[in-house]
Amino acid sequence: MLRQAMVAGVVVFGMAAVPVFGADETFVTKAAKGGMAEVELGKLAAEKGMSDQVKTFGQRMADDHGKAGDELKAMAQSKHIT
Repeated sequence: MLRQAMVAGVVVFGMAAVPVFGADETFVTKAAKGGMAEVELGKLAAEKGMSDQVKTFGQRMADDHGKAGDELKAMAQSKHIT
């Protein structure tokens, strides 16, 4: 039982110290840029849309991608990705 607890502790500790690779940084950077574009396009649709449906969708897109961007930023900061 003690051995299992020690192994579990090592696994959990090991997961917390997962290194960040260049491909991870590239993905985060591209995802952030794409997300920011989606926010801006959503705002544009919300402001300039011809129908209420387009305006509503644009606002939802801006809100959703803004929230996802905030979550991505927090994760990137926790992994020291700038």
